[in-house]
Amino acid sequence: MEEYFDILAKGGPLVIPIALCSVLALAVFVERLLALRMERVFPSRLADAVMDLLKERKHDAAMSLVKQHQSPLSALIISCLDSTKLGRAGAKERMEEVGSVQVGVLARYVSALSTVATVSPLLGLLGTVTGMIKVFKSVAVVDNPQISQLAGGIWEALLTTVAGLAVAIPAYLAFRYLESRIERIASSLQEYGIALLETVFPMEQESDQNRSDA
Repeated sequence: MEEYFDILAKGGPLVIPIALCSVLALAVFVERLLALRMERVFPSRLADAVMDLLKERKHDAAMSLVKQHQSPLSALIISCLDSTKLGRAGAKERMEEVGSVQVGVLARYVSALSTVATVSPLLGLLGTVTGMIKVFKSVAVVDNPQISQLAGGIWEALLTTVAGLAVAIPAYLAFRYLESRIERIASSLQEYGIALLETVFPMEQESDQNRSDA
């Protein structure tokens, strides 16, 4: 382990911000991984229980149950039940607004991973360029520079590029994974929202269907 840190130390001062980027990426990934657990954002038991109560026309009981939980699903259901007086169209619009806000909350901090994936290799490249400048500057003042001196300086300069890529690649993969997870959650919320509207406004749906048939 000490040898590993000694090698990184030879990469120069830009290894420090690259290391900080890796810490930031890991912290964001772990935090979002815990926050995006399916039972936390879309508790299936709550979804089924609410749907059963609404089918029995027990709206007050459903609202009371939902208010005992805090999740994007709860916010979506409450927005629907609070908008019953607005009709199906009004409730749908309100649910879309709330759903958009909730998805934005789920995606909080995730963009930091994309930033780390972009900035880390640039920092590594900058470290390599500055390191190469130092190498050639030191060699330029020597009459007969040894190839070992030049090679040693170059590999040390390239360490920052390696470090930057080693941070950027996992950060990008983590970003894509969390992004796809958020998309799946958003899709689940959307599907449940449609089923919720059909359950809360069955008569209005039938009326709309009759008018279209006529």
